[in-house]
Order: sequence, then C-alpha cells, then structure tokens
Amino acid sequence: MDYKKTLDARSSRVGEAEPPRMRPGVMGATPPSRLLLLETDGKMRYTDITFTATDYVVIGSEGAGTPRELYPQMDATLTIPMREGMRSLNLAMSAGMLVAEACRQMDWKLK
Repeated sequence: MDYKKTLDARSSRVGEAEPPRMRPGVMGATPPSRLLLLETDGKMRYTDITFTATDYVVIGSEGAGTPRELYPQMDATLTIPMREGMRSLNLAMSAGMLVAEACRQMDWKLK
C-alpha cells in the first residue's frame, strides 16, 4: 500500500477502548452527536434515520457481530432490511450502503 504512511489508523479490541463519545477530539474529529450501530438486529432501517456530519457509526465483526454490552451506549441501532431467510451482507458492502445513504441525504456535502 503506497498510501500507508499517510493513514492515521488506530485500532483496539472491542470493549478495551472507551467509546468515541467519551474521547473528544478522536483523530482530530468533532465529538459525535450520536453513536449509531449498524447490526442485523437493528431497530430502525438505515434509510429511515436522518444522518448528520457528526454521527459516528459502529459496525460489528462480520463473524461475531457487536457485543451486547455496547448496545446501551448507542443512540440508535440501524439495520439493512434483508429478504426472509438471507443471512446478511458483508461488512464492506453494508458500510458502503450506509455511507452512500448518509452522503445522499446531505447532498454529498461533507464538512
């Protein structure tokens, strides 16, 4: 990856780090207005929420999902509707759909 040196990537194991709401200025960003969880058992369709530029979205592991102890820290849980009997989309596809919807709602103007 020729762009690796330009990244400011950070990682941690789920549950080890405080959620972004508790760490203002994460990677120089504005603290989130909301923490949104995208999960197969989310309560609201991802197209039914009005996204803002300061929302943070949490997406759980493809294999294990999101630990239940993180759910109470979220402001909303979102889902991508699936046809009956289907498992789920992969994480990259789900994230792409959610980001595209958020951008569409904000007229593709990210500030």
